[in-house]
Amino acid sequence: MNNPIAFGIKKNPIVFGGGQTFTAPGGMDRGVAYTENGFFVCLYGYRSGLRGIAPGISFTQKAVGQISDWVKATFDAHDIKEMKRRPGECTKLLWRPGIDGRDQVLATLVPDVALMNEAGVSLSLLFSRFEEISLFIQPDASNLDVYGHQLRELLILACTEVESSLRAVFASADSSMSSESRLTTRDYYKLCEPLFLREYELELRHYPHLPKCRPFYGWDASKPTQSLPWYDAYNAVKHDRANMLHRATLRHCIEALAAATAMYCAQFSIPSGIDWMHDAAFELNDWFKVELINSDPATFYVPPVHVPLERVAELWFFDGRNTGSWNPTALNLA
Repeated sequence: MNNPIAFGIKKNPIVFGGGQTFTAPGGMDRGVAYTENGFFVCLYGYRSGLRGIAPGISFTQKAVGQISDWVKATFDAHDIKEMKRRPGECTKLLWRPGIDGRDQVLATLVPDVALMNEAGVSLSLLFSRFEEISLFIQPDASNLDVYGHQLRELLILACTEVESSLRAVFASADSSMSSESRLTTRDYYKLCEPLFLREYELELRHYPHLPKCRPFYGWDASKPTQSLPWYDAYNAVKHDRANMLHRATLRHCIEALAAATAMYCAQFSIPSGIDWMHDAAFELNDWFKVELINSDPATFYVPPVHVPLERVAELWFFDGRNTGSWNPTALNLA
C-alpha cells in the first residue's frame, strides 16, 4: 500500500516516551498510518461523532517491512483499508475529518476569510429568526405540519442560503462561472458526493424529542428538486404563495435550516473549541448536534506529521501537531 491506511485499533501499546505511559482517550480506537522520512507514523482518531484525527497522539517507529504488518503487530489493527489522499492533501471549501480548529481551516480550506464570516453571520440570522418563530409555535412533533407566512419567510431565507453556499462551492470549482450564470438543482447535485452531504445528520439540541434530520440523504439525480422535500416546498411557496402556503411547514423549515447548517459544516468544519468562540457560526453548536453517519475513513484528510531523521528507531509516542505542511487544491468536478 502506497497511500496511508485507516484501521481499527484493538490494542494500545505501552510506550515510555520521555517518561510517559500512553493511554488512549475514550472513543479513540481508530488509526491512520503512513510512512514518512523512513519511519512508520500512526495517528489516533475517533470512531464516531465527527471522527476527528489527532496528530497530537502520534507514534513513530523505524520503517521495516510492510506498514500493514506493523499496525497489526503494534496496534492489533483490523478493518484495514487504503486511504484516498496523501498526508497533507486537502481541497478548498471542503472539510473532512483530519482538519480541526479555526486557524487550520483558515490556512487550508478558505481562500477568503470574508466568505466564511459572511456565511456564519447568515447562519446566525437564520437561527435568530427560528428562535422568534418558536416563541409562537412550539417546535414539537405534533406541530411539524403547522404552516404560515412567517414559516414561509424562514423557509425561503434558509433555502436561498443553501443555494448561495452551493453556488460558492460550484464557482470555486468552475472558473468559467460568472455572476450571470444560472444554476439549477441539476447543477447543484454534482456537489452532493464531493461534499459528502448525505453523511450529515443533525439534531436540535433544545428539542431532543424531534426526529433527527439528514437533509440531503435522499437527494436523487433523476429528481434533483423533488427528492429534497424541503427544497421542493421552498420552490412551490416561492412561486405560488396563494395555493402552496400549506407547504411552508415547521418540518420543512427545520429541514432547510439543517441543510444550511450542513452546508456550512461541509465547507468550513463544525465550529467548536475556544478558537471559534468569537465566530458567528459558533452559535450552530448551541442549536444543532451534528454527526457524520456511515462516513468512510478512506475519504478523510490525513494530517501531515514530519519525523526528524534523528528520531530513535524504537516505538515512540509524541505530539506531531504543526510539524508538517498542508497542500490545499481546488475542487475538481470533472
